[in-house]
Amino acid sequence: MASPWSLATPNGILTKGSLAGAPANQEFGELPPQFQAGAVGALLQLDDVTTLVSTPTSGVWALNSKDNSSKSLSHDWIRPEITCLAQGSDLKRTQLHLFAGGGKLGTATLWQTTFVSGAAFNEWKPVNFGTVAVGTINSICITNGFIFLASDGGIFWSFVHTSPGGVYDFKPAVDNTNSGITRWSSVISVPVLDLTTQAEIRAGPWLNKSSLSGLFRGTLESGTLTINKDPDGTIDVESFRVLLAKCESQPGNQVAVIGGQAFTPQQQGIGAVWRRSVDTDPWMEAGDILTNVPGRRLTEGGICGFIQDGAGAVAIHATNPKLVAIGWADSYFISNDGASTWIRISTTGDNIAPGIHGIEILSEGNLLLATNRGFYSTTDNGATHSSVANQNFPNLQFEDGSFDSVTAGLAVSTWNGASSVYCNLHDGEQLWRPLDDWFIDSDSSHQSVTFVRNGQLIDSLDTISSRRMDPFGRPPGWTSMEAKVATDPSETAATFALWVHWEAVDVPVSMSQTFDGSALVAVGFDQREVFGVFNGPDSDVHGSTLTISQLFVLSEAIPPDNGNISAIASPDGQAIFFVTDSGSFYRATPKIPGKPRVPGVAWTAGTWTLTNITSTGGPALTHVSARFNDTVYAVASTNGLILRLDGTMVKTLSFPFPAISSFLSIPSENGMLVISTPDPGPGNVLQSLDKGVTWTDISNGLPASAHPVAIRHTREPGGASLLNLFTSGWSLWTKFLHPVHLNSIRQVKISGGKMGINFHGNNAEITFPSQTAKLDSAASVAEFKVSRNIDQVKVYLTVRLEYSGVDDSVKVTYGAFLNNFDSGNKGYAEGLVFVLAPGSSQYIDIYVQGVDDSSDNANCNFLISN
Repeated sequence: MASPWSLATPNGILTKGSLAGAPANQEFGELPPQFQAGAVGALLQLDDVTTLVSTPTSGVWALNSKDNSSKSLSHDWIRPEITCLAQGSDLKRTQLHLFAGGGKLGTATLWQTTFVSGAAFNEWKPVNFGTVAVGTINSICITNGFIFLASDGGIFWSFVHTSPGGVYDFKPAVDNTNSGITRWSSVISVPVLDLTTQAEIRAGPWLNKSSLSGLFRGTLESGTLTINKDPDGTIDVESFRVLLAKCESQPGNQVAVIGGQAFTPQQQGIGAVWRRSVDTDPWMEAGDILTNVPGRRLTEGGICGFIQDGAGAVAIHATNPKLVAIGWADSYFISNDGASTWIRISTTGDNIAPGIHGIEILSEGNLLLATNRGFYSTTDNGATHSSVANQNFPNLQFEDGSFDSVTAGLAVSTWNGASSVYCNLHDGEQLWRPLDDWFIDSDSSHQSVTFVRNGQLIDSLDTISSRRMDPFGRPPGWTSMEAKVATDPSETAATFALWVHWEAVDVPVSMSQTFDGSALVAVGFDQREVFGVFNGPDSDVHGSTLTISQLFVLSEAIPPDNGNISAIASPDGQAIFFVTDSGSFYRATPKIPGKPRVPGVAWTAGTWTLTNITSTGGPALTHVSARFNDTVYAVASTNGLILRLDGTMVKTLSFPFPAISSFLSIPSENGMLVISTPDPGPGNVLQSLDKGVTWTDISNGLPASAHPVAIRHTREPGGASLLNLFTSGWSLWTKFLHPVHLNSIRQVKISGGKMGINFHGNNAEITFPSQTAKLDSAASVAEFKVSRNIDQVKVYLTVRLEYSGVDDSVKVTYGAFLNNFDSGNKGYAEGLVFVLAPGSSQYIDIYVQGVDDSSDNANCNFLISN
């Protein structure tokens, strides 16, 4: 039976304030360990231990404050795009019901279950809307057995079913003739105890233009609900969006937050805050002076920042109406006196993430917060925040990802459009760490982050040109390869090469050393320009001479009508294949192999032969894969089009799904093809073993809607062949294609790492020799010792291996000691134990910082394979 997919990284991201051994000149502040996760929307505290959180791509999770664990409640949901949560009883008031609502592209999603505190979660069931076009749900309220929805399609109501799920008879409640509004932001209801009236309703609109109708009111009477402009006095301030909240035990205490005064719908400041203490009283504008910003009004957009992508929340304590909180994009506000005065807390520092989507008030000064980067809590009115819940919250929304083919288990990915993170899958804790915490531009936007050779990374930012980085170097900061390159052969002055998307050339170095002895290790593009990254002939294993050059510009030979480049690949460091957003497919080959290259100087188009393989004249081609002999594939993601180039013949392949999110060909697996689709349901990941003629579903073990964004293949030195799937909302998943089956007696190999140990002061270099030991249950311990004496500097290295026949694993204990030196990496002290599964490998990286009479540093990196 084929191996199922499994979650490879069950953690969030370790952030600033948490990195041991950071450079001395880096100011992290005195913060406790901070963690970030993917975006969180609504919050719902169920009891003292359990809090439900909603996410935009991975459904609902239960966070446990007792053991800081997270549990997905929506692994098998076909539609997990959730924006709001609610709880309430049915008409019989015999059970507590939980609802999770949201949707995508105007189609509603609503799930229901029952809950008993302390018991296991029951199965969630989908709600069927029948023929009613509800639209994406933005708010849910339950009162007296009735459920009310505020959505992009209107206000709807129905009875709460005793048995979860099934077909609901939702009825529209908005008189569009009177309101002129179809999109609604929030709804609250107040129970009314008489014979004919079940509830009073308040609803807030969500508009694409300003309106003076800020609040609407309705009455549910004898099974009929109609909502119109509030007759008791409309909140007549210019608004785009209204958020509402009520005190559950005293529902007449209500707060309305008006978003958007004098701003566009995309950038809405808080226009006003209104309150009332009794449902029949008129609304009054709440206090607008911030206690820690004297003289500044709450209505000024600069105070609260802007609302982005639906951020914004308001909450009132369940039993104490004096406790109110408002969340926005760059700040949130706390009032402990019924919205008369406010405390402002900025969310732009390292203490908490920006973008508040949900708030729960537990007690005075004690709040739970849902943000763009996970779940936070505060117990001191926002002075400090705890993010420990994000440590074990694998809802990361990746945008791309890459694996290093040299350093086993090292992955890197761009995340949420703001930073890059990396994770060593064999480092025990498997923590994602932001690479940019070692660099000054930690808030910059990465366009792509790609491994080349020997653990080197290259990337492109929106603030500077392309850079390289050695994650094992000390300090592991980024270095600009070449700040400027010529952007056109006709230009005399070079300019910055920004927005370059890089792809590594996946071949041995010896196969691509044709350009003046340099190896082409990566190719990239920016609209109509093509760039190359070269590793010079004299470069060390760190790639210290990596340089960037422009290769050619699409000139008159390829007219603008043929579009801009949308994907690029090189199979051998010689030919370059690229596709365009107008459906064209090209090959570029150098006319004179071995032509001298000057770094930073453009090669003219005349140096290359550009061949138009085919032009579909149809949708944009978005992927190109050139990694298997003479077979090259080009893919259009929007309609599932796959082109296969065999030599000079192009064939259009049949694919069973209309869209493709990622495409991969694997030479070492006889040209296996793997495709992921963005559509939910069966078929998230498929493979072909016959060059795309037939396809097989290999999604077993993945979430039902995994939202895959990138597939990568790795073959570990131990022999295991793995697929790695980066997702938007479910972090990183791994699947064994060919796990290694080891005998009870096997060889465990320790080989010298590519980095070695290098003392620059006396030019000494140590390379550890390969050593092999046979381990079995009888001889379960093997020990290696290496000793070198160079200019009175002695190196002692001990590695201890212990084989376990129970779980077929190897435990590794190691230590490194140099006299007159002090280890700069306290995490790698002797006695640390790793467990290596069969077929897996671990690079051990030891950094030694010179002290006392020496300023030299030492790096040791070597491989252990099980």
